Amino acid sequence: MSMFFVSAGAPSDAHSNAQISHEDAAPEPLNFNDPQAVDAAHQTFVNQGLPARWRDALLAAPPTDDDRHAFATLRLRKLADQAQPYPTGMPGDLEQAVTTLANHLSPTGRTELLQSLEVGGGDNAFAQYLTDQDRWHLAADVLAARAKTCYVAWRNGTSAEDAGPPGMADYRHAASLYERAGLPAHAADALKRVGAIALKTANFYKHTDQPQRTQEAWRSAVNAYLDEVELRRAAGQRANVADALERLAGVYTLLEEHDDAARSLTAASESYELADLRDEAIAAARKAEARYMRLAQLAPLTRLTQLALAVDACKRVAQLYSRWEKYGAAAHTRLRLAGLYGDLAQPKLAREAHGDAARAFVQAKNWAMAADAFWESGEYELAAPLFRSTEQPDRAGDAYAAAAARREQEGAHTDAERLYREAAKEYELAGMWEMRAQAIRFADKLANPGALPAST
Repeated sequence: MSMFFVSAGAPSDAHSNAQISHEDAAPEPLNFNDPQAVDAAHQTFVNQGLPARWRDALLAAPPTDDDRHAFATLRLRKLADQAQPYPTGMPGDLEQAVTTLANHLSPTGRTELLQSLEVGGGDNAFAQYLTDQDRWHLAADVLAARAKTCYVAWRNGTSAEDAGPPGMADYRHAASLYERAGLPAHAADALKRVGAIALKTANFYKHTDQPQRTQEAWRSAVNAYLDEVELRRAAGQRANVADALERLAGVYTLLEEHDDAARSLTAASESYELADLRDEAIAAARKAEARYMRLAQLAPLTRLTQLALAVDACKRVAQLYSRWEKYGAAAHTRLRLAGLYGDLAQPKLAREAHGDAARAFVQAKNWAMAADAFWESGEYELAAPLFRSTEQPDRAGDAYAAAAARREQEGAHTDAERLYREAAKEYELAGMWEMRAQAIRFADKLANPGALPAST
């Protein structure tokens, strides 16, 4: 059981600045495992009001009830931080308490808070009453607010050269403090703003014909987004990870680093998939495929490598479509994949991709496209009845004839005869009399291998 002492002074008027000495009040033991005792201690701190330094200098005058409740929450957290095991269910909203104090700090308070970071705590009003984590959080909020004023000043006419760098520096510093405070999502938000300011700064440099500075600003955005991605992952924010990766891909494109852009888009697709954002996952994967195709055109020396990467991206798109039962889209993607294999001179894989496309078209109940894809895959026995059902007797005849020839070559003469006769029926429907006669002759020959050819 963890026991600490809380000053039990008489309540002060909530609307007065009366201050009860924390040092002079009689201490009472506090059991952090007793929720009622913890609530009572919180109220005691509220009633005691603010220490003189906080009341007179660190907070904007006059202090409010919100200030007193926020300070009491964080003061109690300071004591609780030493308890073993760490208690749960602390009174007050810690996040809101920090926000309240950050918004109400005076200029002196903001200055002393940031100075307390430089000396690493010690004997100052912030380290005395706040945990290190809350002090870092509070300072990060202050820095983020200051960075925002830089952005607003920029929007109101201050040049990018003057407003951009200090804003980025403050957001960067805020991000590091949020991370130290165990708030990766807050840190990631700050880094997102670093990237946004860097891009706006780069745009200014580009329009003022400063190419080196433009590149440097783009690189700053890349670094910010890379760090953001890692923090989003630590925070378990899968959709936000994907969003950051897409923004990263955009900057890589500006830098003409297309390989990295494509890889970022692939990773974004994977994160969207984990977040069950299906349309976004597919869209990102398609963008990655398009980047690799573009690279194949731009870089002839690495064309085959880029096409192989495009194949991987295309496969992923097809798999996502199939997984989420978008069979028509999956089928068309498989056809695109077959084309890529053709470009890579891999006919066997191209035929297999056509076969996969045909099966997806069947699931989509697109019989005509399924028939065409089965024909391209060389699966003639599957193509023939589909051509028949879609009233394409000429193509059905060709498919049956091709299937029969293959069966004959394999030595399956009975099957071959049957297929030739099916071909003859289709050719008759198509009015292709010579092809019909030929199919019948082949069938008859298989039925009577020793018979003489019929006279003409």
